[in-house]
Amino acid sequence: MSYQKDTRYNLYFRPEAEAFGYSEGAEAEQRLLDIVERLHDRSTFSPEYLDNIVDWSTRYHFSRARHCLLRPLDIGPGDRVLELGCGTGAITRYLGETGAEVTAVEGSLARARVAAARCADLPNVTVIADDLQGAEVEGPYDWVTFIGVLEYAAAYSEAEDPYQSYLQAAMRHLEPGGKLVVAIENQLGLKYFNACGEDHLGKPFMGIQDLYQRTGGPRTFGRQALSRVLARAGLPQQQWLYPYPDYKVPSIVLSDAALVHSDFQAHDLLLRSDSEDYSDNRQRIFDEALVNRVLEENGLLGDFSNSFLVVAQRPLPVEKAAGKGKGRNARAASAGKSSSAAPWQPAALAWTFAAVHRHRGMATETRFIPQAQGGIRVTKRRILPDEPVS
Repeated sequence: MSYQKDTRYNLYFRPEAEAFGYSEGAEAEQRLLDIVERLHDRSTFSPEYLDNIVDWSTRYHFSRARHCLLRPLDIGPGDRVLELGCGTGAITRYLGETGAEVTAVEGSLARARVAAARCADLPNVTVIADDLQGAEVEGPYDWVTFIGVLEYAAAYSEAEDPYQSYLQAAMRHLEPGGKLVVAIENQLGLKYFNACGEDHLGKPFMGIQDLYQRTGGPRTFGRQALSRVLARAGLPQQQWLYPYPDYKVPSIVLSDAALVHSDFQAHDLLLRSDSEDYSDNRQRIFDEALVNRVLEENGLLGDFSNSFLVVAQRPLPVEKAAGKGKGRNARAASAGKSSSAAPWQPAALAWTFAAVHRHRGMATETRFIPQAQGGIRVTKRRILPDEPVS
């Protein structure tokens, strides 16, 4: 690979790379790096991060809720993960702590430095500063993630169809049967009908009226449109999950099955999951909790969720689908893990996360698991069981 190693920041970079345009400003990103480098504990649940959350920027980069987005995927030891667009490493750190082998790519050198500093004590994490479409990585991978990335494709790709260009770049690194994970805001999210500003542009009703700039700016998709975008890229096999209040700081994740299970009322979980307006507009037109109940009754709750978490599985070649494949599928079977040849399914109807910002020994995950004989089993566990509760 044509990378050099920056030994100070423990990351790889391409010396001739052009500057990446996405930035909160040099001063803001230097502040994030300074904070991380001062920390004694850089783990996901480090209490030192909480002491440094003073505004939306630091909340976004340091909130413990960020990692809850991927907990329902049960990624762990033996998995190879490529994170495209890792930002400052909030998700990267969590993935490394699962025991997975993680390669994280970030276009911004300043942000890549923060991610690398955050994961400096994790030998199973490699951070690369490079363009997401041209990164040279040693795949294939079991999981490739696009978390808050696809909506920016038009800004950083000169291709005629930038979204397909980004997806094809991700597919090149994905093994047959592997999963592409896309987290993105919903263009038709309920909060946008309730006068919240569009997350990227800050103005109300921009997305739902499709007032995006057609070239060069961020844009999001509704469920049906995004499903077609993924299918066009060769990913028709999709599992949809819905993080609330959104994918950035989720406390609840619903699966498609939760929305149709006769013994489960998803809207009950959402009673206290108020949407967030990151442009700080406090005006609201209606009570979202009441509207969510009506949406669920009409089979529309998922279509109006504020964010999507999509797991799209790359099809297997015919010979592998017929059971003749080798490679990771055989390794997984010998290790007692489920083969990537099997269609990925969520392990629960829904997940909730509580007390993640309190004492770390109190953080809990609750799962609602359907039973073959009928009914639902509810399990609750401490996320960090070896931590004291006080």
